[in-house]
Amino acid sequence: MELTWPTRRQPPFIGAAVFLLTAASRLPAADCNGNGLPDERDLEPTYELVLALELRLTGPLISIVAGDVDGDGFLDLLVVKSGPPGTYLLRGGPEGPTLVSDIPDAGGPCFAATGDLDGDGDLDLVFVSGRTDTLSVVLDQRNPEHAGNILYDVGAIACCVTIDDLDADGDLDLLVPDRAAASLWVLLNRGDGTFAQAGRFDGPGKPCTVATEAPGDFNGDGLLDLAVLNPKAESLSLFLGRLIPPVSQDLDRNGVPDECENRYFHRGDANGDGRTNLSDAIFVLKHLFHGGSIGECLESADANNDGQIDLADPIAVLQYLFQRGAAPAPPGPPPLSCGPDPDPPGAKENLGCGSYDRC
Repeated sequence: MELTWPTRRQPPFIGAAVFLLTAASRLPAADCNGNGLPDERDLEPTYELVLALELRLTGPLISIVAGDVDGDGFLDLLVVKSGPPGTYLLRGGPEGPTLVSDIPDAGGPCFAATGDLDGDGDLDLVFVSGRTDTLSVVLDQRNPEHAGNILYDVGAIACCVTIDDLDADGDLDLLVPDRAAASLWVLLNRGDGTFAQAGRFDGPGKPCTVATEAPGDFNGDGLLDLAVLNPKAESLSLFLGRLIPPVSQDLDRNGVPDECENRYFHRGDANGDGRTNLSDAIFVLKHLFHGGSIGECLESADANNDGQIDLADPIAVLQYLFQRGAAPAPPGPPPLSCGPDPDPPGAKENLGCGSYDRC
C-alpha cells in the first residue's frame, strides 16, 4: 500500500526506510499499462494523510497525548501547555477531535500520560508538574475538566512519567525519574488507582520523550490519522487518513490489471447480453444518473471509445439503432465478431474489460 503526502503541509516525522534488496527484487517490476507504476501498485488502494484541521491554541505548547478518556469509542487529545498553565481537552468524534475545554492548572503541568489505573476498563490520566514536584492523578476520566485530582508530592522530579506494572501484581504503577537523572521515584498502585507514598531508588532514570505527534484513529473510520503539535506556531494540525481506490480493476483477481488482459468483447453491449439494443443505452443511463452498476467490461459500455463512460455513449448507441448512425467503435457490436481492444494497454482510451462471456 502506497503512502503519500498530498498537502504541502507535510507531517514532520517522516523517517528513513531501509530496503533489503534480493536478486529477485532487483528485476524490473511489471508495468503492463505503461503508466509508470508496477502492476501490483495499480491494484492496491493508496493511503494518504490529508490536512483536515489547523487549530490555533494559546501556548507555549509542551506535549500531546491521545486516548479515549471519556469512553465513547473515539480517541480524545490532551495538549499540555505552560502559558497560562493547564491542558486543552479535545474530544473525539466522527469528524475528528473538537476543542471542548481549557482546563486551568496552577501547578503547571509539563507532561501527561494515560493508563487504566483503577482497573475499571477506562483510561485514567496522570499529569506531571515540574513546578510543584507533584503528580496529579485523574480517575474520573469521563469528565476530566471537573474531576477532583489526587495529588502526590514526590521530589525533584523531571517532566516525565512512565506507567507500567512495576511489581507484577496486575496493577499499573508510576515511575518518575529524578530531575538530576541519578535516581527514580516509584509510586506503587494499591489496586484502586491510589498510590502508596513515593519511594526513591538509586539508578539512572528511564528517559521519557515529550511527544509532539499522536497517531491514532480519531474519526473512527478504521484508518490511521495523525495529530501534530506545532509548539512554535502554537497550533495543532490534524491529518486524517483516507484511501484512494486502486488505479486499475482486477475483476478476475489474477493479479493483472484488467486493461492489460486484452479480452475479446463486443463494443456497445453494455449490459453484456450479447446484443446491442435499447436496453444497453438504458443500462448506461441508469449508471450515470441513478448509480447503477456498469458491468465488468468497461470497454463494452464505451460505445464511442473515447476513454470515458458518459452521456455520449448511450446517445451513440441510440443514433446507431434508430438514426442509421455510425456503429460503435471497433471491435464493433453484435452480430459482428468479437475482438480485442485496438488501443494498447495504458492508452487513455483503454478502460479495460474484466470479463465478457458472449464471445
